[in-house]
This record gives sequence, C-alpha cells and structure tokens, in this order.
Amino acid sequence: MKAVDARVIGVDQIHQEMVSYLKTQLKEIDKQLAKLLIEHAKSDPKVNILQFVPGVGVVTTSTLLAELPELGKFNREEIAKLVGVTPLLNQTGKSDKRRKTRLQHFDLFHPTDELECCGMGFANH
Repeated sequence: MKAVDARVIGVDQIHQEMVSYLKTQLKEIDKQLAKLLIEHAKSDPKVNILQFVPGVGVVTTSTLLAELPELGKFNREEIAKLVGVTPLLNQTGKSDKRRKTRLQHFDLFHPTDELECCGMGFANH
C-alpha cells in the first residue's frame, strides 16, 4: 500500500509543478500582450477606449480588437447584433414566435462576456 501512496504523491507533485509552470508562462504571456497593446495604442485609439472600461483588461481588449474589427465603425446596437446578443424577431406570415437571443458571430466568448461587450457604449466614441 505504501508503494501506491508514493506513486500518488509523485503524481501530485508533478501536477503541482506543472500548474506552477503554466501559471508562470501565463504571466509572461500577459506581460508580452500588455506590451503589444501599449504599442498598438499609439496608432489605434480603440485600445485606450477599451482599457478605460472598468473590468476590461489586456485579454478582453486584445480579444475584442482581434475578433471585432468593426468596433468604432458600428454603433452599439449594430455591434450587439453582430455579436449575437440582440433579440431577433422570429416571425413568419402565420406565426409570431417569442424573440430569442441567438449567438451569431462569436464562439470565443461566453454569453456573459458578450453582454458586457455590448454595454461598453462605443456609439458615444
């Protein structure tokens, strides 16, 4: 039984080392991403607008810029439709079904992330 416990402890130690290594790598990637955004902010004002929103960090900013090049060109209603969080009318000549929110554009975001994205008020900038 002691041999099994030793193997389990060894696996646990390997697991902890791997988690530690991945956390270190993630911090390094975040630093590099932040540097890239600082450089990109010099030529794109959208970076500063996104970073000004409470709760929007480096990862969210870079994801939105990469996945939504339309930001700044469309108003917030159009962006909400594009992202897929606007209730769309599901109607035919004979029936008027309930409106539902359908995800249309993104598969990278969770629905709660998409809702936050739509409330950012790009129509004002």
